[in-house]
Parts: sequence; structure tokens; C-alpha cells
Amino acid sequence: KGHPLYELDKAVKFMNLRYDDSSQDFDGWIWKWKKIQKEFIRAFAGADMMICGHHIEDPKKMYFFDEFAKRLKRIIVENPPDLIIIISADGAYIVQKAIEDRGIPVIAMCHTDPGQFVDSFSEQQIIAWKKCAYVQVLMDSFIPVLKNIGIRNVVSIANVVSQIPDDEIRDLSNEHNRIITVGRIDGSVKRQDLLIKAFSCVSAKYTKWTLHIYGDIANRHYMRNLTGFVEENNLKERVFFEGVTDDVFACFQNTDIFAFPSRYEGFGLAMAEAMSAGLP
Repeated sequence: KGHPLYELDKAVKFMNLRYDDSSQDFDGWIWKWKKIQKEFIRAFAGADMMICGHHIEDPKKMYFFDEFAKRLKRIIVENPPDLIIIISADGAYIVQKAIEDRGIPVIAMCHTDPGQFVDSFSEQQIIAWKKCAYVQVLMDSFIPVLKNIGIRNVVSIANVVSQIPDDEIRDLSNEHNRIITVGRIDGSVKRQDLLIKAFSCVSAKYTKWTLHIYGDIANRHYMRNLTGFVEENNLKERVFFEGVTDDVFACFQNTDIFAFPSRYEGFGLAMAEAMSAGLP
């Protein structure tokens, strides 16, 4: 709900297909029925929703996809765009379904390491990417990963990082005894638990130091585990969950170390930003 965290130019028309279109209530009886269907499938197929080696489509997820495609199609019919840019394989599927055969070029962005997911891409995701005019990845080494599964129009464009002026780069001779990390609270990729556990091992020796974790909560169960560990190890005055910030460079100015416990990244934007600000 609401508007994007970062302000858009006034010339940009912002539409939220989830909340601005009231033609179909997402939480109505169809939604409830799809949830029941999903739980029924999981009861027999397990959390991975696999039966005899075949993946069963998530009815709740497909309901979302179909509803978004219908809403997007109405907008495209009313005001055909010159170009559509999307940010994921699922987004490519939704858009391709919405535009049908209208010949509107689609550019897809893949802002993660595709090698981590290539074996789990669904057939519909791969087909949708193949239909795109281009698929953009973050590093040259990612291009052959997608080409090996038949996606040909792949280009590499790295993330953009602002270079901080020399007179604004962090002066490390002025110590603040602070460690910072920036990223969504997520155990499968970002792994803040490793950082907190590592900090707990040295916290008694370095009593002035504190750890500050910035990012939105992607997994609430994981977040509860983190806060539980902090409380059990008497670190409530040493480890702080700071939530979301729209001025990360200001956070870097009173920090000494940027820590990055991720399992993998497409292009570590937060780490590159920290380096730009002069942090080790």
C-alpha cells in the first residue's frame, strides 16, 4: 500500500495494480478458495508441491498472476505503452499474458544471480523470458547461465553506485565503534544470524562496539529467531534492528565497518555503496 519509498518525478504516473483497482477484491471468496486448494495440495505433495517428480502449480500464486494480468491488460488496452520494463521472471510471465500478441517490446531485469535458481525456473518463466526483447543481468558471467537454457537476448548492465566526493568520504580516524549491515531481514540469502552470532563471540572483548542492522522484514519467523537470540545472549543494548532508511549514506557517516553475510548476490549494491563511502 502507499507510494514508493523514493520519490518519483512528477511526470511519472504511478498505479498500484494491487490496491488501486477495486474491480476484484483479492481477499474475496475466490482468494479463500485458492488458499484452501493450496493447503490441500501441500497436504499430499509436501511443502515443495512435488508429486512423482512433477511440480504442482500453486493455485494461490496463479490466481494472483491471472488477476494482475487482467488488470494490466485493461491499462494496456486503454493506453498502449511503447515499452514495458519488468523486474523478474514472474513479472515477465504476467506481462506477456497481459499484452498477448500486441507486439509491445518487453525488457526483463534479473537482479540476482541466476545460477542460484536456474534449476528451479519453471517452464512458463523460461518461455516468458524467451519472448522478451532483452533480459538484463548484472554481471557478464551471468549471461551464459541464461543462454544455456535458451534465452538468447541477454545483456549485462551493472548496478549504478554514486561516487561520494572526497571531502564527504568517511574519516576512519574518528571512531564510532559501530558495525552496520544493510539488506532485507532474510535467512536464506542475507543471513543476518551469522553476523549476530559472530558479534556475540567477540562482544565481551570489545565492549564499546555495537551492531546496527538496517532493512525491512522479509521473514517474520526468522526475525523472531534473531530477536530471541539477541535477548538470550544479553545483547539488547549492543545489537539494534533499525528498520528501513531512505538515506543509507547518512548511516555510513557514523559507522566504522560494513559487514556483509550474504550467501550470494547478483551485484552487492549495498556493499558497493559502502565502499563508495569509504567504509571497509
